[in-house]
Amino acid sequence: MTYYSKDQKMSWQYRLINDIFSIEEDNNCSISTLDFPNMSEIKKKHCPYSLHKFYAPTIENVSDVQNKLLWLASPDTFNDPYDCYLTFDSDEFERYYTIKALKKTAIFTKEQKNIIYRTSNKIYTNSFSYQFGKIVENANKKSIKSFEKKLWQKRSQVRQYIQSRISDKYRIACFSSYFWDTKNYEQLMWAHYAHSHKGFCVEYDISPLFDERVEDKDLLPYYSILKKDGFLHSFEQRRLMINGFFPVQYSSKQVEVPKTLCYAISKGSCDKKQICDINIKAFRAIITKQLPWQYEQEWRLVVDSYVSERVNHKIPFPFAKKIIVGIKASDELKRILSDTAKMLDIPINVFL
Repeated sequence: MTYYSKDQKMSWQYRLINDIFSIEEDNNCSISTLDFPNMSEIKKKHCPYSLHKFYAPTIENVSDVQNKLLWLASPDTFNDPYDCYLTFDSDEFERYYTIKALKKTAIFTKEQKNIIYRTSNKIYTNSFSYQFGKIVENANKKSIKSFEKKLWQKRSQVRQYIQSRISDKYRIACFSSYFWDTKNYEQLMWAHYAHSHKGFCVEYDISPLFDERVEDKDLLPYYSILKKDGFLHSFEQRRLMINGFFPVQYSSKQVEVPKTLCYAISKGSCDKKQICDINIKAFRAIITKQLPWQYEQEWRLVVDSYVSERVNHKIPFPFAKKIIVGIKASDELKRILSDTAKMLDIPINVFL
């Protein structure tokens, strides 16, 4: 296999994801524990060392910064409902499923079969959902109505399956790599992620992750939360971060699972190649957002849920470089953050 393929038609992070998941024989790729060839060098070429994270003004957020910890959130909690959303064309899937079923069932008349074969998504009145709805509406057979119910169930099964490949499998921390020449976009970041300027922002310098002269134990000490299996060794922490950092790709299109894969999911018959393809689609969805969000210049740290769970979804993150306080922050928050900056021996500024 040629790792990190050179297909220039695809973004580097997409190409890397393809290579990562394709080398896993069991098709259950763990991004956090994978020992992928030259991963550090690949990421070093692309990863900005300075990353910003915006925080709401909560005691827990301040405490995490003080304790050099980073919260890994579930994708289900993100404010954009289409963020980390892996989709599929339900109309195309249902049409494909039904045409496959026509060869094995006699519940449809020849005329009904012809209608189903002729459906197309180009015009709504000729779409499968519209035409099949008419067939069901005019049918007297209970078997056809029963088939319609089965289609709904299969659609729901596919939707739940593909979303579970994200919500159950990964935890995420979001950053911005911004260096803006205007404050218009920065105002939006403060409004969206720092409680309308009442919160704060931390600038992190993650360059030590890629400095081979810094040893694992000196960078990230052994971390334990005093529960069974609730620990991370220094080398594990460094590897999960290097492996997990990816820039967000902004696109006008959502990542979509094709109808053939949806059919295999609905039948519970996915082979290894198909599972690999689904995993690739799921991870792409995690690092793909719609074009209106591109001003965020977002980078994400993606960690496998089972690894994150070991430490209650908080990992050591001793990279704070500077604290910036929101212009509407309370005097109490300013005082606490000032003490935090002194404790961490880093500068503090007020956003103006």
